[in-house]
Amino acid sequence: MVSYFPEKSKRKSLDGITDFATVLVKSNLHQTWLLVYLLIKLTLILRVATVSVERAFLFIKYIKNELRNSIGDEFCNGCVVLISLT
Repeated sequence: MVSYFPEKSKRKSLDGITDFATVLVKSNLHQTWLLVYLLIKLTLILRVATVSVERAFLFIKYIKNELRNSIGDEFCNGCVVLISLT
């Protein structure tokens, strides 16, 4: 891959995988290096997908805990009322 970017200035300007993917597309090398480009694309997509799934599960966990706590409090209050009435 270094031979495709002979200028050192171009190689130094690549800060991350996103910049590398951009350079591949701009220089039309994404068709030549199809599997490399596909791997880069999957890496970039999976990062975003993993974060959004984690956020969704965290939100569901929060709702379940709040629901469980509120049902628990109401149930305990109901039990106390029943015990005090008998």
